[in-house]
Amino acid sequence: MEYDDNKYKYLIMKWFRNARNNIKNKEILILDKRCKRILNEVKHVCREVENLSILCEKPLRDRYKGNIIFLRSNMTHDLSMFNNRSFLYVENNHKFFENMSEYIWEDEEPNYSNEFLVKEERYLYFFEKVDPLSLIEKSNVELESYIKKTKTIYTYFESYEKIEANTKYENMAEDNFESILKMDIANIVNCKILPSRLAVLVYRLSTLNINATKTEAGRYFHKKLGTKSKNYNYHSLQKTNKLQLPHLSSGSLQEFMLKYFKAYDLQSNETETKIRKEIARELKRLKKLKLNISDIAKVTKLPIKVIEKMY
Repeated sequence: MEYDDNKYKYLIMKWFRNARNNIKNKEILILDKRCKRILNEVKHVCREVENLSILCEKPLRDRYKGNIIFLRSNMTHDLSMFNNRSFLYVENNHKFFENMSEYIWEDEEPNYSNEFLVKEERYLYFFEKVDPLSLIEKSNVELESYIKKTKTIYTYFESYEKIEANTKYENMAEDNFESILKMDIANIVNCKILPSRLAVLVYRLSTLNINATKTEAGRYFHKKLGTKSKNYNYHSLQKTNKLQLPHLSSGSLQEFMLKYFKAYDLQSNETETKIRKEIARELKRLKKLKLNISDIAKVTKLPIKVIEKMY
């Protein structure tokens, strides 16, 4: 999936067209209040449109039910309350921002179908709640792109420190963060593990809950993956999975406590295995079925060695 300027332009045009026609947009439009050139146009729209709110020095609240234009300021906002609304952010430095007044009043319908934006590419244009696990299942490039884009937008509401708080990413220089992030994402594919620090970061960004604790994120992934995080060693992974460490000195690895780290095994489902073992025990007790070790292993899809230990 690649970002498309024309789709972005259409989304903004569509938002204002809906507002002018008193159609409620699901998305909250975010503008930079420093873009004073466009504010007069926006306020002009506001005078002519019913049920449109422009918020600046007021905190975002879910009680605003109509069309909302949010002029970002230095205030902090709880975005996690918005379960059914997305955010469409217009960047201050975007190359077509200077033509914004044209988009506000544009009536021409672009040549797009109603489903021109597929679900898998929404993250390129919208800031919204998504299922954390669905992000883990994306490609390396898509996941990295999502994290960087969402993290950047989120800093308009909160600081980097809150996003990375109480994780090993905290207080990292940006270049080190990018190196470690690439490595952590590579672990998902190369080693079939999800580093706990990456899980926390993804959980906070995808749920729009920047104050989520490591415990909250841990409970979510434990429930979804059916396994708890375990200790891993990067150098052992490097030998067995041919994983390349980032360009950091050994001292830096120790400084950031990255030699040893916690991660979820994406190939192990402890909850499922526990259930299978219970089924195997019950089958063993049902002697009338006359099932041998191989039969029970076949039915439960457990290794024969595991079944043998039950006898």
